[in-house]
Amino acid sequence: MPCCVKLQFVCVMATRKRGGSAQAERAVRPPPLIDGVLTPRMHERLKTCAEVSADVCRDLMPKFTKFKPNVADYGDDVSVFLMDAVPKRLRREVFSSFAKGFNDCLYAIAACLNQNRAPTVANVSYFWHMGHYDARYREFYEKKGGKIIYGIRAILNRSEDEHETLGDGSFLETPEFKAAIDALPKHPKDDDYAFILSQLDDDEDEEEDDEDDEEDEEDTSNSHEWPQVERCDWGYVYISSHERFGYYDDEEYDDDEDDKEEEEEEGVNDPLCIVYLGAPLMSKSVTVRLSVLQKPPFVGKCASLL
Repeated sequence: MPCCVKLQFVCVMATRKRGGSAQAERAVRPPPLIDGVLTPRMHERLKTCAEVSADVCRDLMPKFTKFKPNVADYGDDVSVFLMDAVPKRLRREVFSSFAKGFNDCLYAIAACLNQNRAPTVANVSYFWHMGHYDARYREFYEKKGGKIIYGIRAILNRSEDEHETLGDGSFLETPEFKAAIDALPKHPKDDDYAFILSQLDDDEDEEEDDEDDEEDEEDTSNSHEWPQVERCDWGYVYISSHERFGYYDDEEYDDDEDDKEEEEEEGVNDPLCIVYLGAPLMSKSVTVRLSVLQKPPFVGKCASLL
């Protein structure tokens, strides 16, 4: 083979090799981030979570009396879905307009995500102002100290709680949700909620909110002296194993038939208890043994219902 032809052959093979390497690099290159923040899979998770959460918040909205606030119950909770993301000082007494403003904030987050935009405070604010929402609720919510970032945190927390490895896995239990996720390309930051929050949460008053919540925390330094909760003594309790408060609402049994009677006959008095970490039936729950539940002292004033 002449030298010139041999040289030309080597150049062609080198070009093909470089082309093959480039194709391989493109094949493994992760997909671009939406607005430089969200992976395609994370975007799908948050979009679905925001849509469902906004509807649930609306459907489970408690009843309000006109011009009167609902007073917090069950440990600084007014039974508004996902409102535990709002600082305690703002949810001790909640008016209907504040709750509906928070609900509209969740809908604005869903609208933002549906337009393939990252739910930053600025983006959500734009969709909230431009959408078909009652401006009175938004204005009242903001006037009383409500912020868009509280809604963003609520959706991120909810999505993480539903995650298959970071939470209870309930998100992928819905076939259509799982199919939508599986159809999208993977990315190293698909499950990185801390990264998402760091990009979206620019609240300058976050430290102030945290300090307010820390001041509101009940003193548990003498919790070891609190009496143990008795069986079926439903109500506000302290979960010593989790070092937090909750609402003891029900019991769970290992078998299907007459477990409670069998346990009582055998003298067992340490059943599995369902304890809600917020409002009963509406917040996340944990299952613990009765023996780790303690009765905190009553703080407040008794009022006659007559």
